[in-house]
Amino acid sequence: MALYAIPPRTSSGVQPRPRSPDHPPANFDATANPILSQHWFGLKPFSPKGHAADLRRERQIEHVYRLGVRAVGELLREVAEDDDLDRALEAYGRLTPDLLKALGGDHFPPAPLHEIPAS
Repeated sequence: MALYAIPPRTSSGVQPRPRSPDHPPANFDATANPILSQHWFGLKPFSPKGHAADLRRERQIEHVYRLGVRAVGELLREVAEDDDLDRALEAYGRLTPDLLKALGGDHFPPAPLHEIPAS
């Protein structure tokens, strides 16, 4: 699991935003923040022009959101492991909320209980 460094805040407590999406702040460590460096300071995953591929991805993400918290969590885990968002979104597009509810996949399992021996 990778931990990402959070750039320090200003005295007002607000994170300074870069002047341009192509230029990160001077104290930004792109090696510690690869996701931010790709999506916030360079590539724009969702363009405001509404390209067909962007709109399709937005609809797929909305669909996964409607599947519930466990589906969102599982999607994030899968993308973190193999780094292929489009493949994962395609697979989740075949699921329905009713199917997940019938199989118990609409929520996370309860936390395990462990017996604590009396001393």
